[in-house]
Amino acid sequence: MMKKGYLILSFLIFLISFMIYNEISYNEYFKNVEEINFSNKTKCKKINSNQPIEDFVKINDEYIIGSSTTYLKLYYNYNYLNHKGEKGTLILLNLKNETLTEILIENYPRKIPFNPHGISLLDGHLLYIINHAYTEGERIEVVNIEFSPLKLKHVKSIKLPNKFFGTLNSIAAIDKNTFFFTTYRIVNYPVHKNEVNFIKNFIINYSGLFTRLLSMKLTNLYIYSNNKINKINGGEGIVNNGLAYNKKDKILFMAQTLEKNIKVFQLGERKFDIKFIKDIKSNYCIDNLDYDEKNDLLYAGILGKMYSSNIMAKNYLMNGNLGNDDVYGGLEVIDTNNYEIKEVYLLKNKLKGISSGSIINNKLIFSSVYDKGMLICEKEK
Repeated sequence: MMKKGYLILSFLIFLISFMIYNEISYNEYFKNVEEINFSNKTKCKKINSNQPIEDFVKINDEYIIGSSTTYLKLYYNYNYLNHKGEKGTLILLNLKNETLTEILIENYPRKIPFNPHGISLLDGHLLYIINHAYTEGERIEVVNIEFSPLKLKHVKSIKLPNKFFGTLNSIAAIDKNTFFFTTYRIVNYPVHKNEVNFIKNFIINYSGLFTRLLSMKLTNLYIYSNNKINKINGGEGIVNNGLAYNKKDKILFMAQTLEKNIKVFQLGERKFDIKFIKDIKSNYCIDNLDYDEKNDLLYAGILGKMYSSNIMAKNYLMNGNLGNDDVYGGLEVIDTNNYEIKEVYLLKNKLKGISSGSIINNKLIFSSVYDKGMLICEKEK
C-alpha cells in the first residue's frame, strides 16, 4: 500500500514538474531577445487605425487589404451574444501614399454582422474572408475586387457548422469551391445564450491552458470542397495558425504557433490527396504566413517573447491598453527552394503584438493583433 502511494506521489510530482517546465518554455520567461536586422537608423512609419488589423493580403504592388476588428473583445465575456463590440471592417493600405482607409463591401447582407479574421486572395480578384458573425455563426464571405476604381462586391456566403463557431483562424483558397482553414481553439463558442453553462464556460476558458501545458495537439487543418469538410491527417497542432499557398507547385504552408514550426504539405492531382512533406523549424512563435510567388519566398509574422505578449493581451482585454512591457515581434523570410530561413527582422515596441509581415517594393509591412495600425519600414540593402 505504501509503495503504491509513493508511485502515485512520484507520478504527480513528475506531472506537475512537466507542466511547469512547459509553461516556462512556452512563455520564455528567461529568454533574452535582441533586435535583429534593425538598426537605430531604420526608418519606420506607423499608420494608425481605429481597430487592430491582424491579417492582411497583398492585392498588387499598390494595395494591401487587411481585416480589422476587435474580435478578441468580441468573445470576451460573451459580448457577441448581446451584439456588443465595435463593428469590423476591411482596411485598404495604399502603398504609394501610405494611407489606411476603410473600404466597404457592396451588396453585403445587412442583417449579417461582419467581424473579419483570416483572409485569402484567389486569382488576383477574389477574397475569401473568415467572418465571426456573432450569433449568425462562422462564415466565409467571398468578395470580388473590381479595379479602376478599386471597389469590393459581395459574391456569396458559406455557412460552416456551428461546431466551428469562434474557432477558425486562417484560410487559403485553392479554387472557387475549395479552401483550407485552420482552427486555433479546441472547443467552439456557444452560438446562442441558452448554450452558456458552467461546464462550457470552464472548457472555453481553460482548455487552452491544459492543451498547452500537456502539449496536446487538438487543433486541426481542414479542407472545404463543394459543401464537404474533411480533416487533414498530419494537420494537428497545439495552436494551428496562418496558411499560405504556392499555387504553381501546389504547396500548402501551415504555421504552428507554439511548436515554432511551419508544416509543408504537397497537394496531389485529386483535391483530397494531401501529403505532409516537411517541417520548417523556427526560433520564434509564428502567427500568419504570406507566400511571395515572384521570389519564391515565404514570410512569417513572428513573436519574440510570449510572456510579454500574454501580459499585453490581458491588458488589452481588461482595460484597453497594451501595457509597458517590451514586446518583440517581426518577420522571418524563408527560401522555399530549400526551405531554409534566409533573413530575420525582429523589432521592439515599434508595433506591439505583431501578427503579420511581408516585404513589398523593398519595404517591410507589419500588422498587429492588438495595436491599432500598420507599420512600414525601409528595408536596408
